[in-house]
Amino acid sequence: ADFLTNFVEKAHAAADTGTLVEVDKAKQLLFVVVDGKTAWTFNTSTGSGIAYEAPNHLDPTKIEKGDAVTPEGLFHTNRERPEGWWEGDLGKIYRPKYFHGGVAIHGMTSVPNYPASHGCVRLSTQAMDFIWDSGIIPLGTPVWVHE
Repeated sequence: ADFLTNFVEKAHAAADTGTLVEVDKAKQLLFVVVDGKTAWTFNTSTGSGIAYEAPNHLDPTKIEKGDAVTPEGLFHTNRERPEGWWEGDLGKIYRPKYFHGGVAIHGMTSVPNYPASHGCVRLSTQAMDFIWDSGIIPLGTPVWVHE
């Protein structure tokens, strides 16, 4: 069952100061915190933790290997691609906002309520459209990822 549906109290971020994106890997939720208040909450799917080996979508002669872990710590969004779907090394991603190398918050058609990504922070395409249209995660926004 979905954490948001079964939770009586309104889910909120741990951060109570500042303006940032908070990714709670334990709850599989992404919060947008504005001036210390949880303004928006989205279901997310982060890294599965399962090692993977897959052909690179851009160069099939290359094999991508990793441990599918969403890195924990404090980062900042540092690059982004505003329009549509982009072919990444491990498949198509929608309107990504990168915060740690190739790790991004991005839209995906599948956002199960458990960790399933290669390490990125998946949101629905509708959630990404809302984020872009409302401008709530501008470039340079802090991103705090924790368990």
